Amino acid sequence: MVPIFHLNLVLVLSNLWVVYPIYQVIVSATLASAWKYGLIAILAIQSIASAAQHITERHCSPHRMCGKTCANGVEHGMLWADRTMAGLVSVVYICLIWSHVGIGVFLGSWYALYLAWCMGLIYMSDNHIRDSPLLYTMIHLVWHISIYSFLGDIVRWID
Repeated sequence: MVPIFHLNLVLVLSNLWVVYPIYQVIVSATLASAWKYGLIAILAIQSIASAAQHITERHCSPHRMCGKTCANGVEHGMLWADRTMAGLVSVVYICLIWSHVGIGVFLGSWYALYLAWCMGLIYMSDNHIRDSPLLYTMIHLVWHISIYSFLGDIVRWID
């Protein structure tokens, strides 16, 4: 049996997948420097917030994870930092798609279906898995890989 804290570490390490969208931003021939610096910063900060949340994940979620015990309120703060950064990444990517591709073109592309897949994973992971750390970890791991791949593929598509 896998020790439970190791599941937290799997989710922490899965945030390394952020290297893919950051790499795509760096090698982009289309994005202006302001977009590049902004995207790199926001992706890096978001992945750090997510990793910190998974290190501390214990009682703020119904998944029965066994993250590290920390001072009162830290776990809740890490959860909200992760959610805030995920929301900020979403807004920035909507602006990126709006300015470089167009929302109509995006909605008519397979990338919209790709995003629906990602949203389904996070919805299931956060709302329907209870008391099962292993199942939560597996689905959330697929979420991390899928969403970071989506973010990198959007940048590739723009090029």
